[in-house]
This record gives sequence, C-alpha cells and structure tokens, in this order.
Amino acid sequence: MDAWFELKERCARRESQALGGLSPNAYHELEQAINNNPTDYVKTNDEKALLILARALDRVMQERKNDDMLDDAAFEQEHERRMKRLAGACEQALELDKDCLDARTVRAIARHASRPDDLLSALLRLEDEYKPLSTSGVDPAKRRAESRLMDAAARSCLDTGRIQMTITRCQTLIEHNSTDEIGAHLTLSLAYARMENEDALDALDAQFKREGNTWMNLSRTLLLYKLNRLNAARRALSEFDRSCEGAAYALLRPTFVDCYLPDRPRFKAKSFQEALLAMHEADPAVSDTPDFVGWATEQPSILTSAQQFAHKNGLEW
Repeated sequence: MDAWFELKERCARRESQALGGLSPNAYHELEQAINNNPTDYVKTNDEKALLILARALDRVMQERKNDDMLDDAAFEQEHERRMKRLAGACEQALELDKDCLDARTVRAIARHASRPDDLLSALLRLEDEYKPLSTSGVDPAKRRAESRLMDAAARSCLDTGRIQMTITRCQTLIEHNSTDEIGAHLTLSLAYARMENEDALDALDAQFKREGNTWMNLSRTLLLYKLNRLNAARRALSEFDRSCEGAAYALLRPTFVDCYLPDRPRFKAKSFQEALLAMHEADPAVSDTPDFVGWATEQPSILTSAQQFAHKNGLEW
C-alpha cells in the first residue's frame, strides 16, 4: 500500500473541510503543499497512526534491499526481527486509532507471515469484524483499506488451497470496482486454473480486454497442461515467455519474494518484477501440478530463453 498517499489525502480532505471548502485550484495548491511537507499537516490521531505505519513500511522496504547479502540463517533471523518491529509499529498506530484497518491488516501479516493457516485465520477474523464492501456510501479511503484486507484474504485463501473462498472474494472485489486497480483478477485467474475452469478463465480474460498479463498467460498454460492438451499448452507457454521479460527464468528458477504488506507491490508492466510476482503467487498452483516445471524445462525454446536471460543479467543458472 502507499501509506503516504493515504496520509496526504486524509490531511488534504480535513484541511479543506476546515477551510470551508476550496476551489479546485486552491485544493490543488493545498495538495502540493502537503506533498512537499506531509508531516507538517499531521494533526489528528488517525493521521498520526497512518504516519507511524508509513514510516514503518518505508523502513521494511529499505531493509529488504540488503537481504541478498544474507545467508539463509541470517535472513530468517533478520526477517523475524523485521516483522516483530513492524507488528510493534502497528500496535503503536492502533493505540492512536484502534480502527486503522490497514494497521490491523499489516499487523496480522507481520505476526503470521510464515504460518499460512494462522494468517488466513487472522484475516478472516478481520473480515468478520469489518465486513468489507458490505455497505454503500462509505468514503473512498475506507473502501481502499477494506479492499486491501479482502485482497490479502483472497491470496491467503489461494495459498492454503481454499479455492472457492478465493473465487468468492475476488469476484466481490471486481463487482465493487470494475477496473480492479488492486488486481483481484490476477489472483482469480490462478484460482480458475487450479479449478480447471476454462470457460471462467476465458470469460475473465475477455472481461479485462485480453490484456495479456503474466498471471493470465501462466494460468492458461497451467490449465491446458492439467487438461492434457499439450500442444495448446506449449503455445500458451511460448506466449507466457514472450509476454514478459524473464518469464521463462522466473518459472524455471523461482526467486524468493517477501510477504506483501498488505497488497501486491507496484510493478512495471511486462517487466521481470511482474514475472517474479506472478510466479510467487502461482507457486501453490505450480506445486499442485505434478511435473509441470519439468515439462516446461523440456521445451527447448523455454530453456534457451531462461538461460539467455540469466547470462544476460548475471543471474545464477
């Protein structure tokens, strides 16, 4: 999440209301002033809570840049310490604003990131308490926080094999926001692949104008492979490889991606980052498809593409 955006928007809305309403030009000037010095405008407890969360998330992102230098044991220790600090920051935020849903969602992830079933239970408890997207007329900031919670719960359902629960949440998110900025349709494509529901996957692809993202291409490849339509699966695999930089390498040499806090990180379309995120989220589906990676490795063009990408970018092979 962009906690700074949420904070600055909240400050701008409050300042505007305090001034009795502003013209569009005046509101734009206010936004610019807040963008330049957001902490100068933080006044209320809910804003202070978001400031704590924004700074805590910044710290996590900065510390993650050093993870490649750590061996496995050192990484595990640092990751545990990092999540404890993040959970503690969320506690501080919640002392100021007990209803800061983003802080509660991030706290659940920080506490249970390494235990998928426990994380799912924690997120479902939050859903039961907040009943996200169940009412109309809620302000956009609250809607975004609720969407982030439901999106995190949907991905957690997928991670733990609760496929129908995944589908229900993703469909609800899309119903409430047809443009789906949060990316529920990406998660949904993987769920349909695991269910071997080709008709639903085709309808979803058409609904989003066949945008050709890595999740959809991988989902189609998985589904066709599971249905033993191998010629079609090979064509889909080739399209998966062509559609995104380093896609073949990401499939054949999965790379660790840390937990989302709480939603999918931003990525550039068709970039290697997109491939990494898609493969990270697809890992349960891939693991649940016997011999899929071995079959993909046997395809000469895929193996060559992966090797060339590795050599070009100085990656291990």
